[in-house]
Amino acid sequence: MNRRGYRVLCRVLHTLVGWLPNPTRVLLYHGIDHHGGPLSVSPAVFQGQLAWLAAHRHTVWPASRYVQALRSHERLPRRLVVITFDDGLASTVQCALPLLAAHGFPASVFVVTDNIGRSPDWYRRDHAAIAAQLQSIYSHGDWSPDSVAIATSNALAEPLADWPALLAGRQQGLEVLSHSATHPFLDRLDDAQIRDELTRSRAALLAAGCDEPPILAWPYGASDARVERAAAAAGAVAAFGSEPGPSTSLLRIGRTPVDPRLGVFGIAFALGRGSTVWQWLQRLRRGRGRR
Repeated sequence: MNRRGYRVLCRVLHTLVGWLPNPTRVLLYHGIDHHGGPLSVSPAVFQGQLAWLAAHRHTVWPASRYVQALRSHERLPRRLVVITFDDGLASTVQCALPLLAAHGFPASVFVVTDNIGRSPDWYRRDHAAIAAQLQSIYSHGDWSPDSVAIATSNALAEPLADWPALLAGRQQGLEVLSHSATHPFLDRLDDAQIRDELTRSRAALLAAGCDEPPILAWPYGASDARVERAAAAAGAVAAFGSEPGPSTSLLRIGRTPVDPRLGVFGIAFALGRGSTVWQWLQRLRRGRGRR
């Protein structure tokens, strides 16, 4: 399927079921840059997506406000959106934040505290696993395995935002939360290592003056019941994944990645049921491929 065919299919799905309310209201971004590939949305497209949210009168909350509402069983606004960024790339502060501030929209960034202000060390460590994961998700359409690998390598060669930039961002509505200390696959660690990753990250955030609640996003979306128990023991009150789905647990809150290939329409698709159907079809296809 080429890109045109993929876009047509997404629009058909959105037309058929996109009008139904989607229980996943949390959007997942990584870089706002020109690298292309699954981790990069261009600044112009992101600006258009924010304008779309404003035009359709969406309410935008930071992650902590959403978690607070879930914990207190508060009735949520009908057009609620939570905008999140993983990793804490410099482009989040340099490119995304001014565009968000222009609309008065808050956002949350999940940072890897041991790498603040430096390049993402975890890509060199886990590049093969990252490539396999992304190729499994994006094996359809016109993104070949090589193009995904090259674009991802370029995107993750960018530096992460430093502490002064993050702290300045907090004054403009950017919430700074944990994405662990070193971005490991937490489900491959023992309980003591998980606790160390999360408590060390939390301590670094507090030392820098980021006193937001102990909320995290799972690196690589990798968690299970054992990881969640260890995170709760380390003090985490909520955690976000990297796939859409209803929030059945505060330690397994679903998020929908915004697909850069869909342009400005990508945000409407992510917030509709069409994206849920597409993700289900992809999981079904991957399951059959493993048989």
